[in-house]
Amino acid sequence: MRLLKNKFFIIALAVAIALAACTTVLSVMGVASPWRSILGAVALPFRWCAAKVAQGISGFSAYLTEFDRLREENAELRREVAELRQKLADAGRMAEENAAFREYLGLASLEVKLQLVDAVVIGRESGGYITIYTLNRGSLHGIEKGMAVISAYGVVGYVRETGISWCKVVPITETISSLGAYVEKSGISGLVVGDFELRDTGRCKMTYIESSEGFSSGDLVVTSGTGGIYPPGLPVGVIEEVVPDPLSRTYTATILPATDFDSLTRVMIITSYSLSEATETEQTGEESQP
Repeated sequence: MRLLKNKFFIIALAVAIALAACTTVLSVMGVASPWRSILGAVALPFRWCAAKVAQGISGFSAYLTEFDRLREENAELRREVAELRQKLADAGRMAEENAAFREYLGLASLEVKLQLVDAVVIGRESGGYITIYTLNRGSLHGIEKGMAVISAYGVVGYVRETGISWCKVVPITETISSLGAYVEKSGISGLVVGDFELRDTGRCKMTYIESSEGFSSGDLVVTSGTGGIYPPGLPVGVIEEVVPDPLSRTYTATILPATDFDSLTRVMIITSYSLSEATETEQTGEESQP
């Protein structure tokens, strides 16, 4: 500090200390008060200078402490800004990939119009190899084989057999069910199929995934519209985990369906649907099933 390098302030500080010491010694020795008064008066300016120097040193030390704290906060804010910029860049990239994927499938700015028939689940046949739901709607109500069935939460399955006043539905958790789908966030596509081991837990899987990147637990999977049965954009379920498939050298994702099959009582049958804009065609959901 320049203040400490100034000879005047050093001398003044030394004199103030000496006079203060003399005053203290005289007081201890019992010397008459006039001498103490004289020395006190002489020492007063020097004491004032010493006090100002001490205040300056204390203030400068507090300034340095505050400066260090502000510098650390600034560095932390810069790190947070950098992380936010990276997240925004990643979100923008994912949005572009998703838009490109939807454009590839003809789903960009697509409006889906559904024709629905409500139905009630009146039976459930659970054999050793397959579970079938029976609904109280049949050919008398315009129901045909191959039509999609949905709940208020997402895809249920498809109509496999019809009678005059009933129909039988295969859920997506069964091995004879398959549908094209993609991850809504990343646009990664795959085939959702039933699995013999997973069906007992009310789950299915998504296969033929080329990469494990772009997936995370909780990502929503929706129908892609390929295959002719299910219109695009219907919720299928959420991803629980992604594991490698050593046989096909691809990845498989376990999916928890959006529909709770254990409490399924009411559904809707899609008798037809139409897509606006580029793919303006009406489909009744005719697709070959085993």
